[in-house]
Amino acid sequence: MDAFSLHLIEQYGYFGIAFLMFLEGFALPFPAELTMPFAGYLAARSVLNLPAAILAGTVGTLFSSLVFYGIGARLTEKTVADWLNRHEQKLTFSGADLRRADRWFRRYGSLAILISRPFPVIRNATALQAGMLHLNPLSFTLYSGIGSALVPAFFTYAGYLLGKNYREIGVYLKPYAWVTIGASVVGVIGWIAWRKYARPRSS
Repeated sequence: MDAFSLHLIEQYGYFGIAFLMFLEGFALPFPAELTMPFAGYLAARSVLNLPAAILAGTVGTLFSSLVFYGIGARLTEKTVADWLNRHEQKLTFSGADLRRADRWFRRYGSLAILISRPFPVIRNATALQAGMLHLNPLSFTLYSGIGSALVPAFFTYAGYLLGKNYREIGVYLKPYAWVTIGASVVGVIGWIAWRKYARPRSS
């Protein structure tokens, strides 16, 4: 799969990046820690543009979330629950993950979308639940888009800095990636909360 992924990026550039990240969103074996560092390496060689590569990865990730959102918006909760129970062994999340996503929505509202981004298993369950709750599509796209940018940005920039050693990222930096991404999520949530609650009080 590694050779196929790298060939796809070399041949199709930004479209290849977006396509691989779209597949990664369905838990297929096209890991972001390979796709995006290689894109960063190509950006360091001026083959690709760094911001455009990050944007391509973000778009691919976002579109995979929109697929789950669309499925949730068109199906009833019972239909989804029955389907998950039948196919749980083949999926990356279960009915329990869907119930957890529901609790997150009840507690955090739309911020649950951001909170779930660092967790590969629950982020798709959250997108599915957002559709089932008929969350405003623009709100979902906004929050999911912000969250979807974090992983591509981290790994692409790391690949850009490491150059030809980009393959080492998966070994050495992956344990720190989710810490950094989680901290970024907390920062974004804090900024949104400040905008929503603190500013009206001060005015």
